[in-house]
Amino acid sequence: MEDLDGPADTRIMGVAHNALKRDLRLARDVLAASPTPRGRQRRALGEHVLWMLDFLHEHHSGEDTFLWPLMRERNPAAADLLDSMEADHARIAPAAEAAAEAARAYVATTTAPPRGRRSSTPSTS
Repeated sequence: MEDLDGPADTRIMGVAHNALKRDLRLARDVLAASPTPRGRQRRALGEHVLWMLDFLHEHHSGEDTFLWPLMRERNPAAADLLDSMEADHARIAPAAEAAAEAARAYVATTTAPPRGRRSSTPSTS
């Protein structure tokens, strides 16, 4: 039986963050490679990026809404760290929304843009 009053096991958060970073880097690499994806492959890539960005949004919303307030309550000394993490979420959100908008446009087309007109993807730092 799990001790609900004990420390939280946050290892899965690291796994989720690392998997998203890895897959977003891989998507960026595919987008930068030649030839660029077309047809079903292009739609699948765009839809996968949209799924990842939606997952990231839900993950961050869950942390902001449920985890951080509980941590603040149980460990007031963590306030500076939590403030920094909330600032990271606020900094990442506009870039993630811009990437989602680009992915939606990418999914809506089945051919690559003319050379020299590729859009860049956001950093995954």
